[in-house]
Amino acid sequence: MTLVQIRSAQFSNVLLRLDGHDVSHPTPDGGGTVNCQYGPGPWETFRQIDNVDGTVSFESYSFANVFLRMAGAGVTHPLGNGGGHINGQYSAGPYEKFTLVHNDDGTQSIASTVFSNVHLRIDGDGVTTPAPDGAGVANCQYGIGPYEKLAVCDCLTHQQANDAIDQLASWFPDEAAKIQAYRAQLVGACCPPYTTSAELEASLRAIPFASLTAIEEEEDVELDPCQTAVAWAVVDSVVFALGLIGLRGLNRARIQRVITPRIGRMINGLRRSCRFFVNSPTMLGKARALFALLSQVWSAIGQALWQLMRDSVSSWWEWLKIVVISMAQFAAWFATEGVAFFAECVLVLVSAVQLLEDFATVGRECSADA
Repeated sequence: MTLVQIRSAQFSNVLLRLDGHDVSHPTPDGGGTVNCQYGPGPWETFRQIDNVDGTVSFESYSFANVFLRMAGAGVTHPLGNGGGHINGQYSAGPYEKFTLVHNDDGTQSIASTVFSNVHLRIDGDGVTTPAPDGAGVANCQYGIGPYEKLAVCDCLTHQQANDAIDQLASWFPDEAAKIQAYRAQLVGACCPPYTTSAELEASLRAIPFASLTAIEEEEDVELDPCQTAVAWAVVDSVVFALGLIGLRGLNRARIQRVITPRIGRMINGLRRSCRFFVNSPTMLGKARALFALLSQVWSAIGQALWQLMRDSVSSWWEWLKIVVISMAQFAAWFATEGVAFFAECVLVLVSAVQLLEDFATVGRECSADA
C-alpha cells in the first residue's frame, strides 16, 4: 500500500479529489463526489492497493474503506466531454478495480477492468485556485487522450519535509529558531496526515516577516549571445518547474538577475542539456533534458531564489510553506531520477511558449559551437 495523489498531466497542479461523506455502506450506484482540486490535501490523497489479481484500487485517505469507483456504461466511443460516472463506493468490487496503464510519453492512465478501453478523465479547465468543494470534472472517456493522461505520484513524506526545513534553517540562520519552532505545523501542512488545519493556517498567516540579510550580490558575468540564451533557458526552466507546483506570476526579470551570476561559471556546461532539449524529437526527451538542466543548477540557485520569493507572497507563513513544499517536491523528483517530473510536465511543455522560444534561441545562437 502506497500513499499517492492522482495528478492531471494536462492541467498543472490539478489533482483528483474524493469527498466520501455519507458513504458508509455499499450502494448499487456508489456515492460521494469525485472532482478536481488545485493543490494536494487529505481529500486528494489515496492509498494505492495492489490487488492479488494484478489490478489496483484507490482507497480514500480521509474516508475509511471508501474507494474510487468507475461506471463506464455507454462509453463505447470517444465523447467530446466524456461520459459515464466517477464517484466513491464503500469497499472494493469490480468497479473499484483498475489497470494502471504506462503511456509511451511517461504519463499514466487509469483503465476500468469492467468497461473495455474506458479510462478516468480529468477536466481541470479553470481550476487555478483551491475551492472548498472542489471544481472541474472527473468522468470517463473511451481511449486515451490528453485528459486521460495522469501522474500517479507518491505523496511527499515527513522525511522530505524535515530535510527541506533543515536546509532552509541552515540557509537563513537569522530565522532558524523561528523556522524550527513551526516544524510540526509545516510538516502537517505538507504531508499526510495533514494535521495543520485551515483555521490554524489562518492564524499562522498573521506572523510577521523578519528582516533578512539582503541577497548577496554575485559578481556580474559577461555573457556572449549563446551564453545569454542559455541563461534565459535556465531562468524559464525554473519558472516552469515552479509552475508545476502551483507557483505562478513570478517575476522573470528579477529571477534572471539573481540566477544568471550564480550559474555564470557553469553556463558552458549547461549547453549540453540545452542541446539535448533542442534536438529531442519528442516531448518526453525534452522533459528529460529539462530535468537534467534543473539538476545541474538547483544547488547553486536555491537559497537566493527562495529569498527572492519572499516578495511574491503576503505572509511569512505562506513563504515558509511554499518554500518547504517546493524543496521537498524537487527532492522527490530527484529521488525518482525525474520519473514523476516527466509525467507531470510532458503535456504541459507543449503549451510552454516562452520556454520553447528560449530553447529555440539557444539552438540559433549556439549553432556555431554545436
